[in-house]
Amino acid sequence: MWQEPSGRTVAGPASLAAQSGAKNPAQVPTEEIRNINDARQAVNLLDKQGKNPQSMGVIQLVDQLGKEGKLGIVASRLNSWLAGGVGTSPGDDPRIITLLDKAQLAMTLTMKAHFGASGGRSPQMLQHFLDMANAKKMDETTLGSGFRAIENYMQDRAMIPGSGPQESSAPSGAIKSFTDWNKSQPQ
Repeated sequence: MWQEPSGRTVAGPASLAAQSGAKNPAQVPTEEIRNINDARQAVNLLDKQGKNPQSMGVIQLVDQLGKEGKLGIVASRLNSWLAGGVGTSPGDDPRIITLLDKAQLAMTLTMKAHFGASGGRSPQMLQHFLDMANAKKMDETTLGSGFRAIENYMQDRAMIPGSGPQESSAPSGAIKSFTDWNKSQPQ
């Protein structure tokens, strides 16, 4: 890990640190690497864009269902979902079950990134994380805001190089992010 000129602490391969001119990089402990990877997976699950429900991210699903006025039924369908009944009624939107599944996966990754592999050992911490973006208790605006706050925290926790304010000022042809660096590596 190293600090970018903006002051953000980021993490990535030593070769990327050297390419970006990092001063005094430090090795990241193994447990922290797992947490960073969990945070990066959470960011991907929240932010990804797709054309079908299975490939859409949580925020895209919330935005799309909200615009269509379909998030109100998330609360009413939650009990059916828990009992295995969502998708059996005519007119059930497959994006709703996808949103509920991906929301739980995102919260699991968020908890792992925040607490480590042991997770939030106390039932109170588990409930705290589940309440942050709880589809059964929130309307579209609140649900979207909750997931955006989690996504923002996970972006910080993911420590992705070049994803901060300095990215747009990178010289032409420079590797701007870990994703760019990773794509440039032989497979």
